[in-house]
Amino acid sequence: MLVTKQIARPQFREIAVGVYISETNVNLPDTIGLLRENGLKLITPTKALMFIARTPMLKDALKGKCFRLAGEGLTLWGEYTFDNNGRLSEGNGGTEKTVYAYPGSNQLLLGLHPDYQALIYGKRFYLSALNGPTVPLPVVLGVREGYKAAPPRTKWEGIGDSGRLGGLRRD
Repeated sequence: MLVTKQIARPQFREIAVGVYISETNVNLPDTIGLLRENGLKLITPTKALMFIARTPMLKDALKGKCFRLAGEGLTLWGEYTFDNNGRLSEGNGGTEKTVYAYPGSNQLLLGLHPDYQALIYGKRFYLSALNGPTVPLPVVLGVREGYKAAPPRTKWEGIGDSGRLGGLRRD
């Protein structure tokens, strides 16, 4: 007797207007496939850091998680700080504004240390191109096609009626 098992497809939930997350362990090809099936794409490093810098609730939701970014290869190595627009510059900006970069030739990923590790390492973020495409990551983060990053206009605009975080605008 042949028994078939139906594999559950990961579901995405919107954590910011146009920003979606699925907590599932998948490799790069599966990540790209899941995003495409749902009309999503990988977020760029600059947009990811900008969203996180401008929306503390998003940063809290991503603490202890790691996800793939758009782009491959990284030549940066060491400590970098980032501004509210997600731009990197050399130096240490304190625990919540410092990214440690690991160079490599693989797909980019961004990780956020949980609180206890951020205190130990003195930095919350790491940007890496070391892991290959077959390494599963615990989170898939994507943005809706056709959306562009933008900060909330007022402090109350950041959270909509649905409880989602603001921060995107339609092109």
